[in-house]
Amino acid sequence: MANAEPIVAKIVNDQGKPMIALKSLSRDGDRVEIVGSLLGQWDTTMYMDPEELVNAIQIAMNSPELLSYVLDLPKIMRGQIASEGK
Repeated sequence: MANAEPIVAKIVNDQGKPMIALKSLSRDGDRVEIVGSLLGQWDTTMYMDPEELVNAIQIAMNSPELLSYVLDLPKIMRGQIASEGK
């Protein structure tokens, strides 16, 4: 059986260059551990304390545009899949 490609979530700048690549999110005691790379070059492990995670959730929940995007995601993904099939 072939190994599956690892899942990586990339955050890019306006020119499409990678800024951050998220490779894993997990719990490390009372913190969230984030493994990834910065600028496509430097592997790193980062941590979020509970207060910072709450701040990140509040930022997301206070963004009507982001919430609308999440709700539209199935339609957006269907459109991407359809355009890849052309």
